[in-house]
Amino acid sequence: MLQTIAPSLRIDSAHLCFGEQQIFTDFSLTLASGKTTVLLGQSGVGKSVLLKMLLNQHTWHNQPGISAYLRLGIYPQMHIEQAASYIAQSNTLLPWFSVLDNALLSHKLRHLYVNKPTKLRAQTLLSQLGLGNASTLYPHEISGGMQQRVIFARTLLQDRPILLLDEPFSALDTVTKLALYGLIETFFKDKTICWVTHDPLEAILMADDIFIMHGRPVKITQFDVGLDKQRDFKNEAVQHRYGALMQQLIACQEIQCT
Repeated sequence: MLQTIAPSLRIDSAHLCFGEQQIFTDFSLTLASGKTTVLLGQSGVGKSVLLKMLLNQHTWHNQPGISAYLRLGIYPQMHIEQAASYIAQSNTLLPWFSVLDNALLSHKLRHLYVNKPTKLRAQTLLSQLGLGNASTLYPHEISGGMQQRVIFARTLLQDRPILLLDEPFSALDTVTKLALYGLIETFFKDKTICWVTHDPLEAILMADDIFIMHGRPVKITQFDVGLDKQRDFKNEAVQHRYGALMQQLIACQEIQCT
């Protein structure tokens, strides 16, 4: 691992315009070290764009019709490209690669030699994720939940302290998502996680900190989670905070519409 302590991230005075449309103006946000920060909001508000700005800060500059600026602070200092793993909304498995080869994909793309210990670690991770008998199968031969676990194995092999999640479970059913939430708590604890979602239940079950993104240009409203880390939706306190979160989301939407 790059650091024994996961870094914190500070987004400072982000600015983004597409033509005349202002997405971010003087937008700032801190992601706490070793915590899961959830960015919640309606589809199209700018959640995924913010993650892409984090990962590809320089590619936004000097593009026709786009004005962009973002200063990113990482403490302890490191390059975001070396510190962060990214899990996208879409399925990023290569259909012509086996489960094992897909898990090792980042090594192959970086032209890293896949030695026997690395391959053994990949196989061990796949077994821990319930894919021990699927390593020679191809993506079309396994379920959506299994495909997502392959992506988790790939991310774990990268062993980076920051994890950026862009609605990774949006295409999955609720029961499968609940099972995968447990895997994240087990395998990604103590990492600094920025999790984008439009699902308030997902937010209340997984977040240490919740920020609601709304309006144009985007504003943020922090929601007080007020729960222990171990959460069950059947718990009355969890249901109460979920209801409070829904009320705050509706209030933010009403502000946006006035």
